[in-house]
Parts: sequence; C-alpha cells; structure tokens
Amino acid sequence: MHADPTHAPTHAPARTSRCTTRRIARRTVLRPLAAALVAAAASGAFAETSPYYIGVSQGITHDSNALRTPGGPSDTYFTTSLLGGIDQQIGRQRVYATANVGYNKYRDLTSQDNTSYAATAGWDWATIEKLSGNFNLNANQSLASQNGNSDANGNFVAPTGSKNQVRADQFAATIRWGGDALFSLEGNYAHSRVRYSDPAANRTRSSADSGSIGVYYRPGPSLRLGTALRLTRTVSPEAGGAGQSNASNVRYLDLLADYRPTAQTGLDGRLSYTRQSNSIAGGRDFSGLTGSLAGRYQPTAKIGLSASVSRDVGSNAQYYNYTRTSAATPISGPITQTFSGLAENSQTTDGFALGATYEVTSKIGMNAGYTYRRAKLIDSVGVGGFSASESRNDTFSNASIGANYAFARYLSFACSLSHESRDVGGTSVAPSYAYGANVIGCSAQLTLR
Repeated sequence: MHADPTHAPTHAPARTSRCTTRRIARRTVLRPLAAALVAAAASGAFAETSPYYIGVSQGITHDSNALRTPGGPSDTYFTTSLLGGIDQQIGRQRVYATANVGYNKYRDLTSQDNTSYAATAGWDWATIEKLSGNFNLNANQSLASQNGNSDANGNFVAPTGSKNQVRADQFAATIRWGGDALFSLEGNYAHSRVRYSDPAANRTRSSADSGSIGVYYRPGPSLRLGTALRLTRTVSPEAGGAGQSNASNVRYLDLLADYRPTAQTGLDGRLSYTRQSNSIAGGRDFSGLTGSLAGRYQPTAKIGLSASVSRDVGSNAQYYNYTRTSAATPISGPITQTFSGLAENSQTTDGFALGATYEVTSKIGMNAGYTYRRAKLIDSVGVGGFSASESRNDTFSNASIGANYAFARYLSFACSLSHESRDVGGTSVAPSYAYGANVIGCSAQLTLR
C-alpha cells in the first residue's frame, strides 16, 4: 500500500522540503485537470476533431429457420462485437480503416457458434495533375450465406446444416484521370477469393480477377456518359469434383450513364453486351444483353426512396459484402453480423430492389426494403454417356423493416424484422427446395471518439 503523499507519516519531521512541496502542488493541480479532460472527452468535446473511434455492441437475434433448410429449426443467437476505425484527411489524401470482430453464440445450435470479422483499409489519393484514385483492402469471415449456394457448374447445392464459415478477401485499385474535365479516363482492377471451412463446400470456392478501362464524356454538370471494356476471369479449382477445375471468362462492353439533375435525384444506368464462357460448365455459356438501372429520390429532407433493377450473368464476376437484413443494425454503425461471398453461379440472374428511409426526428430513423432475385440454374447431368443439362429457376425474396434510436451522441439502439423466402424448382434429376424464415433482432452500440 502506498502512503498518501498529501499527509506526512507520523514519524516524519513536521517540516517538508521545498521539492516535496512542489510535487504536492503539481499533483494538486494535475488531478482536477485530468478529471476535467476526461469529462470533456466524455461530453464529446473532441468528437468533431478526432479521426478515431472505438466501440462495443451487443445484439440478440431470433431466427425461425437458422439453418435455411425446409422446416429447419429456430434458434436465438447473441452477438458481442468490438469495433474501431480511423478516417483521416491529409491534404488531398484520405486514409481510412475499420474493423469489427464479433462472437456469435447460439442458444441451442451450439455447433454454429462462430467468430466473425470484417476489416477494411483504404487510401484515396489525388495529385495536382487531375490524377486520382483509390486502393482498398477487404477481409471478412462469417457464416456462409445460404441464399446463393450453387456450385461452379450452376448446380444447386442444398445446405447441409453443418457449420460452414466463409472467408472472403479482396484487393481493388482504381485510377482516374481528368477529374471534372470534358473527357476523363478510368481504370479498375480487383482480385478476390473465397474459401470455406466445410469440405462439402469446396466445389464453390474460387478466386477471381477483373479489370476494366473506360472513357467518359461530360456534356453538362448533371450528366456523365461513358463506355468501358470489362473482363473477368474466375477459377473454381474443384468445380467438377477433386482435380477438375472450371475457368469462367466474361467479357463486357459497357455503355454507362450517370445523371444528377438535382441534389435530391439521381439515376445510374448500364447496358452491356456480355459473353460468358466456361471450360467445363458449357451449359452456362451466355451471349446477350445485360444491364442495370438504379435511381434515388428524396422528396423531402426526411424521406429517401431508392429503386433498382438488374440482369446479369451469374458467374463469380462480382465480389460483394452484404448485410443480412435481419440483423439489427444502427444505420450509422457497424453491423451485428456480416455475411460475405461471391455472386451466385447461375447462367443469368434478374432482380430488383426497393428501399425507403424516414427520419422521424433528429434521433429516430426508420427504414424498409424489399429485394427479389430470380436466377436461372443449369443442372449438368449425364445421360447414357452423353452430357446433358436441365434448367430451373431459383427465386429468392426478402422484405424488412427497421428502426434506430440515437439515445445519445455515443449510444444508439436498433431493431429490425424481416421475412425471407426461397424456392428452387425441381427437375427430373434434382428435387425442388423451398424454405421460409422470419427474423427479428435488436442491438445496442456504444461508440467513443
């Protein structure tokens, strides 16, 4: 035990030295100063200037079909997460990084307990010669998504119910020249890969490289037009079983448009001539038009609306990270549980999405969304020694509604409710597959800056 420096011991002389008196004076001043600094930080005095943040979150989610199987079991899981990040502007440059690590504990299905993480780091750079770009790294681990599970041959793979974690990583780079000039150039490159912990999912693991180069023309301040050549190559080393690899090559000729007539309205469009070829999954080869159209509209300061429609080939041409909409998520904060992967292995996929947000008050927000996807699967079969194939449709939909409450500057709460359904048609060689799931969850998040 240390003696109290402000009181002399009983056996010490009554007179203290000049140095001791100075130390006592410094401590007497520093103690209230340190307390004042802590109080100022807690009250948010430095929140506007600090580029860093750290935090914790706790969520609880109930899933009526936790394994995404027909008539599958329901369960409740708890997610405890640590999170942090930095977003710093340095002159014309910007560096940023975020990380979220969570432990997901199931009440009954303890075999599904898992550790998930999502990390991103990037650098936005610019020079004085109208040259700019971005470098970005992503690393993710989570339970594998159960709504896009077909192998590289396009065959539907039903979930087994076994624990299956997916690790998805990506490096991406973009270089732009021209800025807001009449003409500009842009080049992109990305490498991604996906791995699974369950050996039964090895046929769906893959790696992909994609690149594009485009030229853009800006006829006015609200419109940008462009055309780009885009190439993607995806290799699935065990697509046809052990030792049988499939290479999928997709070539796009894109026509692009970006229209911003007002600050509240925006429209993005893409029309592409697309050719897809596969080394062993020839039934999924495709040649034709694909594209997408997405719009947003903000009729008032409190209401935001969005809609999109798309048609694309279903090879692993596009890397994505997406939030399971059933997981409770503060709008401005990290998610409760992240699910990552690569696009579904189908021949073509058509889909559309609707979204709406409403700012009830400065602290309360609501959101709603609906997504629909219809994929064309090509099941490869062998008949009398000759290769053959049969097609069927895989439809998926998800409707969700949520609300968030910013109780204080650093404390927020959120809840959400969603319904998910899937129906995979049957063929003469493969049975149909269908399920439904209702998910409700809530979370609390504390963030300090």
